[in-house]
Amino acid sequence: MQRRSRKSSLQSVEPRHGIDWRRVAPGALAALLIATPLIPSESIAETGAGLFLILLWLLLLAAWAGMTLFTPRAEVRVGPTFAAIVLLVLLIGLSGWLMAWEGNPRGTINSVWQWVAFAAAYFLMRQWIVTPRERRATCTAMIALAVGLSCFGYYQYFISQPAALARFEQDPEGALREAGLSPDADPQTIASFRSRVESVEPIATFALTNSVAGFLAPWLVLAAGIGFTLRNGKFGGKRAAAGVAAGVVAATAAAVSPVVAVLLSAPPHASAMKPAAPKRILEMCIAGKASARARWSRIIVICDSGD
Repeated sequence: MQRRSRKSSLQSVEPRHGIDWRRVAPGALAALLIATPLIPSESIAETGAGLFLILLWLLLLAAWAGMTLFTPRAEVRVGPTFAAIVLLVLLIGLSGWLMAWEGNPRGTINSVWQWVAFAAAYFLMRQWIVTPRERRATCTAMIALAVGLSCFGYYQYFISQPAALARFEQDPEGALREAGLSPDADPQTIASFRSRVESVEPIATFALTNSVAGFLAPWLVLAAGIGFTLRNGKFGGKRAAAGVAAGVVAATAAAVSPVVAVLLSAPPHASAMKPAAPKRILEMCIAGKASARARWSRIIVICDSGD
């Protein structure tokens, strides 16, 4: 009887018809998180490359708003970090509005929307990456992505970049045409292209080596942190711990050399650590007006310092 009642209660929670979008949404969020580093979009200010990613982030935010509005007892997680991000985006938007017509209006507008997308991505991660399983899955996917980009950097360093250099030395004009440049271009453009070809620094899918290092560094630190926690024996036995250790070693081996090479060649930057605020959870119901009162009263705002 106990098993039957438990089974029936579980079935009552699951949707009987259609798709449970509350389970699909975190998958869409993870897909965008993975696609963003894979798609070259660092020239968004000048050329608008990657604007469709910004549009997808905003559409995902609109989908969250719709699901929250029509979900009973929906929770909205915010905190001091999110408030600081909103303030930063507002200041950037004000700066862009004041200075848009002084230089490159389109580039300024694109940059402002890029920062809006950053804030939207952080906010959505706070709403949909909540449980320990979701956090572990997201970190696993991003560490795997970092390992893949590191392997791509090795491929560039040992195979593709030497081949491109040999091709340029053998036929400079043909190499320029393959890159979409005219052999009669100005000397500065040709010198910039030559410097790019002769560079031995891997860039993966980014435009600069510093950018790929900035992406790899935090996931390297996270993988190292997982390795240190293995000493506590909290991974379900020796076999599980050995498997996690092997993954951490692979991630570290794949990511450490490009990151170290860039960090050693870059000037050090001092950073101050922000002290952790005391944990607090404050729940309050938002009362709407008139006809929206009943619907908005179902939304719970959770303010904490966990972000």
